[in-house]
Amino acid sequence: MRRRDLLAEAIPPVLSLVAALALSGLIIAMLGSSPLPVYKALLVSPFESLATFSEVLVRMVPLLLSGLAVAVAFRCGVFNLGVEGQLYLGAFAAAWVGFTLAGPGIVVILAALLFGAFVGALYAFLPGVLRVYSGASEIVTTIMLNYVAINLTTYLVTGPFRPRNAATADSEPIAAAAHLARFLPGSRAHVGLFIALALAIGLYVLLYQTTIGYELRMTGANPRFAEYGGISVRRTVLIAMLLSGVLAGLLGAIEVLGVQYRFRSGFSPGYGFDGITVALLARVEPLAIPLAAFLFAVLRAGASIAAVDTEVSREVVDVLQAIIILFVTAEGLWSFVRRRRVTTAGQPS
Repeated sequence: MRRRDLLAEAIPPVLSLVAALALSGLIIAMLGSSPLPVYKALLVSPFESLATFSEVLVRMVPLLLSGLAVAVAFRCGVFNLGVEGQLYLGAFAAAWVGFTLAGPGIVVILAALLFGAFVGALYAFLPGVLRVYSGASEIVTTIMLNYVAINLTTYLVTGPFRPRNAATADSEPIAAAAHLARFLPGSRAHVGLFIALALAIGLYVLLYQTTIGYELRMTGANPRFAEYGGISVRRTVLIAMLLSGVLAGLLGAIEVLGVQYRFRSGFSPGYGFDGITVALLARVEPLAIPLAAFLFAVLRAGASIAAVDTEVSREVVDVLQAIIILFVTAEGLWSFVRRRRVTTAGQPS
């Protein structure tokens, strides 16, 4: 892409962010406060110390993986809204391996990651099969399956897998050897970040350098055209759902191995749904998703700081954060839809 094209792509999101900040400042001023301290807390404070910046990196990992999980499905024209449920099952599967499997740490970690990815893929495969062979909307089935997964895992840690004398809905802790290594002293930042970044690069290579990636993109652009070109749309949709489930399952596994160190009921604040916003902000481009996830992580960390260090209440801070996300994401969504229309218009229907 030429420099002029890159500039044209970058200007709309920047203008959207400026407009969102202007509107947020107006709201703060109407409440009788100065916008500058809030802006500082939201956008500057997360970088002022190693402790706050490391928390940005910790928050970035699940947002990045969730964005990738959503993006690979969107690229194929499939709307996997079940990332939340898939990551819950992946997290429980990884925790189960972590507190039952004995062996060297690297073996337990790899087994937990693989089993979490497998369970996430299996759970995503079900709505894919329903979509392909019965025509059931994956939007409906994936949303419904979220509740099944969340309630099932809650039952497991309060019933069959409840630790003795446990006062909370948590599983047994995983073995200390299965903890992901931390790379910043005195912080919670763990190597799961590098795994997530590697997966973003891997997804880019898959989409743009392989036959499977071409089939995914062509199916998403125009399924009928893809069929005419000899692509099995059914098989491609199932592959997209499997890949999406793998990434969602890995999200859950990495959260358990790197942050929670056990399965905790309700540990996700909605990462699966945040991934939709992250993917749209990045225009469903794998290499842009880390940047979008980083921006969201900064806003999340900054919102926590603003609620403590400024006169503005937590509820108002949440509203301001939502305004910024809405403005920036709406522009990304419109750009994504516009590109899809242009691509489809040039193909036979």
